[in-house]
Amino acid sequence: EVDTTDKQHDNDALPEFITYNLQSSEKKSFTFQIISPNRTFTLAAISELDLFKWLQFLSICVFGAVIKQGYVKKQEGATAVSKSWKKRYAVLNEYCQLKWYTDHRRNGYLGFIDVNTLSSISNGKTIASELGYILDLYTRYGNVWYVGCKDEKEREDWNSKLTDLLPQKKTYDK
Repeated sequence: EVDTTDKQHDNDALPEFITYNLQSSEKKSFTFQIISPNRTFTLAAISELDLFKWLQFLSICVFGAVIKQGYVKKQEGATAVSKSWKKRYAVLNEYCQLKWYTDHRRNGYLGFIDVNTLSSISNGKTIASELGYILDLYTRYGNVWYVGCKDEKEREDWNSKLTDLLPQKKTYDK
């Protein structure tokens, strides 16, 4: 259900290729656009409520229903020389994808980890720096992803949400 009492709907929560207009006239009702590389689709809703329902649906289609999201530090690079930590906006969705973005608007998509490829997740080191509390994500292919959380509570929450989506966990819970 979309709350239309908030006239300042967070346009930042939408993908960069979906825009909307709350202006209404005789010729244009509540319009929104889906912008692709080769074409722009302009669609109209009958009411503001319908407009926000469409926007919510499109956002879920593009991003998947969000299970958890927030800023973390992600280790970049595979060698000792290239290992650096970058602040990333992480979004875990219902499609078992941990997606990486440059910021909370989700405009700068950087890639994802398929949670179905993870074999285990464990709490890593606690580092007395801005990296904080490390979470180790092990893949069945031998790779390890390192994610830094701001505090123990945040690390435990990411660990819990990711563990619940692990393929072997889903098998045992059914």
